Amino acid sequence: MIAEKRKSLIDDRQSIGKCSIGTLIYLAWRHNEYYVPQLPKQDKSYLKEIIKDIYTVFDVDAEYLSCAKKDRVRAIIRFIYCYVGRTKTKASYKEIGELIGNRDHATIIYAIREANQYIKDNQKQFMEYWNWYKNKSSIW
Repeated sequence: MIAEKRKSLIDDRQSIGKCSIGTLIYLAWRHNEYYVPQLPKQDKSYLKEIIKDIYTVFDVDAEYLSCAKKDRVRAIIRFIYCYVGRTKTKASYKEIGELIGNRDHATIIYAIREANQYIKDNQKQFMEYWNWYKNKSSIW
């Protein structure tokens, strides 16, 4: 099915020849593949700005997020940091984890998956913190 859509898009573009971005967007829309423009990702140095933003929005300090405690509120704030860090920067999982207590890459992957799942499922407690962050953040 995907191969058929791809072939159809290619055939349409070849029949038109050189075409504008608007035409390509229209073709994608016509084939039910909506175009969503993405902003370019920031450099990994942008992680420090993200973590400062997290500290400001949630009124926490570095010790609060980097300690080994696993209570729910800390975990949610860490999940939000990992999710934002991965979606807004080109940083590796290891680089993201270094700012919150040298967490390893597996922990960061887990945090991002959990954040994605909570957003998808509209999990109540997570969404309260997530919406708070989006409304108060200077980055998001």
